[in-house]
Amino acid sequence: MKLGTSIFLSTIIFSFIAFYGITVLLYRITQNSWNWKKIVKGFFCILIIIFTVLSVFLAGKWYFDHKKKVSKNIVKPVEISCILPKKPLTNFVGFMFSHSKSDTKFFHGAPIKEKDSTWIYGDIEISFHENKIKSVIISPMGLALFSLNNNDKRLNFFNKCIQGSYEEIINFLGKPTQIKISKDQLERMLLYDKYNIVVKLRKNNVYAFGIYNSKYGMSY
Repeated sequence: MKLGTSIFLSTIIFSFIAFYGITVLLYRITQNSWNWKKIVKGFFCILIIIFTVLSVFLAGKWYFDHKKKVSKNIVKPVEISCILPKKPLTNFVGFMFSHSKSDTKFFHGAPIKEKDSTWIYGDIEISFHENKIKSVIISPMGLALFSLNNNDKRLNFFNKCIQGSYEEIINFLGKPTQIKISKDQLERMLLYDKYNIVVKLRKNNVYAFGIYNSKYGMSY
C-alpha cells in the first residue's frame, strides 16, 4: 500500500473514531432534549454514503493500478516495415544459395520428399542447380509457422508486404524482370532479379513466395 493511500485511510478511521466519541458525549448531555432516533438514522445514512464512496474509490484505484501493471508487462508487437532489401537476398528460412546438397542435409536433415533436383521440407520447396541451392519457396502459412517456431519476426516481411493480388505485387515490388506462365495458364510466377525474390500467384492471389538465384532463373 502506498503512503498516500495509507494516510487517506488513517484519516478516515480517526475521523470516524472522533465522530463516534463526540456523538456519545452529545448523547449523554442532550439525551432528554434531542430526537436521537432521527439523529441515529441520519448518522447511519451518512455512514453508508461514506462507506459506498470509499468502496468505489478503492475499487477504482485498484482497477487502474492493476491496469497499469498489466500494460507494462504487455510486449508491444514489432513493427514490420515494408522496405525493400538493398541487396539481393541469398538466404531464406535457414537455406542459403552457397549450400550444397550435403550441406543442406547436414543443417536440415533428410528431406521429406526428394525428386531429382527438388527437395521438400514440410512447406518448404528447395531446388538445386549443379549441387547448389537455386531456389527456396514457401507458402505464406508455412512461413508464418516457421517464423513463430523460430522466433524470427523479420521473416514476416514477406507475409505482410508480399501479399494480395497481381496488381498489389506490381505496385509494391515494381515491374518484374520476367513473368512466367504455367502450361495450364492457371498460375503466374513473377521474378525480380534485383532482389532475388520470386512470387507465385494463383486465382490472382499470392500462394507462395521465396528467393531464387537470378543466375539460373526459374521456370515451370
